Amino acid sequence: MVATVAEMSASTPDEPTPLEVRLDGRRHTGLDWGGSGRDLVLLHPNGFGAGVFDPLARLLRTRHRVVGLDLGGQGQADPPPDLAAFRMLDTADEVLAVLDALDVRPPYLLLGHSLGGVIATLVDRAAPGAVERLVLCEPVIFPRDLDRPPSTMADGARRRRAIWPSIDAMRERYREAGPLADLDPRALDGYLRHGTVTLPTGEIALATPPEIEALIFEITQSERGGYPAWDHLPALEGRATIISGTTTNLPDDLFARQAERARVPHLRVDGGHLFPAQYPEATAALVADLLAPSGG
Repeated sequence: MVATVAEMSASTPDEPTPLEVRLDGRRHTGLDWGGSGRDLVLLHPNGFGAGVFDPLARLLRTRHRVVGLDLGGQGQADPPPDLAAFRMLDTADEVLAVLDALDVRPPYLLLGHSLGGVIATLVDRAAPGAVERLVLCEPVIFPRDLDRPPSTMADGARRRRAIWPSIDAMRERYREAGPLADLDPRALDGYLRHGTVTLPTGEIALATPPEIEALIFEITQSERGGYPAWDHLPALEGRATIISGTTTNLPDDLFARQAERARVPHLRVDGGHLFPAQYPEATAALVADLLAPSGG
């Protein structure tokens, strides 16, 4: 049964509940939008944090209890203790530990976007049989044999302005140009509310350190990054869907190759790499349909 936008209103003004779990001395964070039905866990793109899912989560919570986690030192979460040894496999283990501490029990429903798609796949690898369904939105899972120049995204992340005079100044600049200009205003506001911290000076700082965002870009095509996820794709058969945007800036055939390797459907939807934050209504309707129990 296809869900309609009318069934999944995102107009409620209440804020999600902040989540915090301490494991081995580190603070792991996220957001709980509440809702009814099966738990659905959202895993975000690099550099954002769970807040960017705000409009999508509000739409989905008529069908699910929606929880978003901040990954690997991003959002409000503490950074890893040793960036030189950081691995995405470790982040997947942390996700499982946090879900257990939050009493979110398997079988899991996971939605992973970009980096979050890598981590969702590695969660499935780390806990065989624990994940029931995965919706992978433009997962940055690159084949081992892909001849692709080194990413320039890390350099861009390191140049990113980290401190601003106000949220309004950030919003105004982000709406003018760059990859965030096309976001639904509600997704941008969710990112700004939950992805920043207020300094003692009253200035606003990005909660995700640019160095962590840059590191993720640098290791994505490596053993520390997404290569183990590529290896695991065949295990997703019958349980996953890969979705890409028609105007993505990633290689055209990347997601088709992922789907072929995993033997799962590949769907194309309007939008770019950040389509869930560009078109939350359309994404929510599609995700609700994909996760609906068989028979409606």
